[in-house]
Amino acid sequence: MKLSAPILLSQLVYMFILAIFVIVSTYVVQRYIDSYLNSQEAFQNPDPSQDYRSQANYKRQMASIMTHFKGVSGRRKGFNPNSSQEPVPEDERCLVNYYALGCRIAGYLGPFMDGYLDPAEAVAIASQAGCRVFVIDIDYMGSTKNAYPRIVVRDRQNKSVAETVSNGAEKQTDKNSNIRQVADAIALNALQSSLPQSSDPVILVLNFLRLPGSKKSDVTLDFYSAVARNLEPLYQYMLHNESTGTYNRQSQEGRLLTNPISSYSGKVLVFSNADTSGFRDAPAGKYTAKQDLDFLVNLRLYYNQSKIGVTESPQGQVFGLLEKVGDYQIIPSDRKDQIIERMKLQWTIVLPNDPAFSPTKEEFEKASSFGVNCVPIAIWDENIGTNQDYIFNARQGVFPVFSIKAKPAELRYKKPRAIVPPTPSQQLDAKGGSLRQPI
Repeated sequence: MKLSAPILLSQLVYMFILAIFVIVSTYVVQRYIDSYLNSQEAFQNPDPSQDYRSQANYKRQMASIMTHFKGVSGRRKGFNPNSSQEPVPEDERCLVNYYALGCRIAGYLGPFMDGYLDPAEAVAIASQAGCRVFVIDIDYMGSTKNAYPRIVVRDRQNKSVAETVSNGAEKQTDKNSNIRQVADAIALNALQSSLPQSSDPVILVLNFLRLPGSKKSDVTLDFYSAVARNLEPLYQYMLHNESTGTYNRQSQEGRLLTNPISSYSGKVLVFSNADTSGFRDAPAGKYTAKQDLDFLVNLRLYYNQSKIGVTESPQGQVFGLLEKVGDYQIIPSDRKDQIIERMKLQWTIVLPNDPAFSPTKEEFEKASSFGVNCVPIAIWDENIGTNQDYIFNARQGVFPVFSIKAKPAELRYKKPRAIVPPTPSQQLDAKGGSLRQPI
């Protein structure tokens, strides 16, 4: 039977519509399946457009840093106080008597504004450049409820300035903590045997910017505990059963600083600006040693002039300071000797007044002239080639070869010499109280 033209046309239109429906339906279903799989296995199939390392700005920043540090790592050497170019008497080779090269906001690749948090690369570069002091700024994002510690890069107005994708999730966990990523990177880079200066001590400075509650509250202790858990990659290198003393819970800070620097070869020392003593009153068994930040911290840092983060002013004698570099630019000359004498037995680190800028050569030299142990650099400095040449210059730099440098004699702590009483005169011999026979 021959179909009429109108009927044939209507069937063709129907078949066309049906075909379009099938195609669209297939496409929608496939997209749904892909979306579901990606949501379930995002770690296996990441979206390349979300990888911050593919961004042009990231590549530009990496190129800038690598250009500046080219050749620096090649001339690094491990520090040996016995063969130092600056001879130091054996009884003055105390930890507190040495300057150390350090880096700010460890794990941050920069630039400061809208820069990249890339702990693996940033710590590797800093380690190869010779850094042995690593400062990490610890804070939280969002509300205080279930606050979780993380590295946060904040400007002078306390605004987070890191690039969004590399900054990661607002609330992190033990599985994706950028604090743990920094600890991993330090273990894999700063302490690896192939690095010439791997046996030099490493000092980890925990700079807490805020706390989610009062300093001894349960929420704050849990906050501290999460930090301790994320430092686990470094636990084997920390101070535990040392023959020179006991340094857990900041119990022997004075001895810690006056021991020979060689006694900390290949070790990680943990300094913090936070009061972690609340762990000492916690119920027994609530926190293990690896979960107890107070147990891990060897030295507490205070401030005398400018407060940074949660740092507190001292009550009595203190052995550690965390201050601003500007504090040492305004000290009257008639007080300099007094400040120097006090700081001979205080390990001191200073940070810039504005975190966006690096200390100048003049600021560095002025602070160092008082005996400040560490004025950390910013490896991500936008003007890295000019601002930090005074650090790495092969001829006139502060740390051209070694990452540790002895302070000048007038700034060094001198251990009190043991006084050996002289042999008493025989005329004072009482013969055990027996009377001599008369002649």
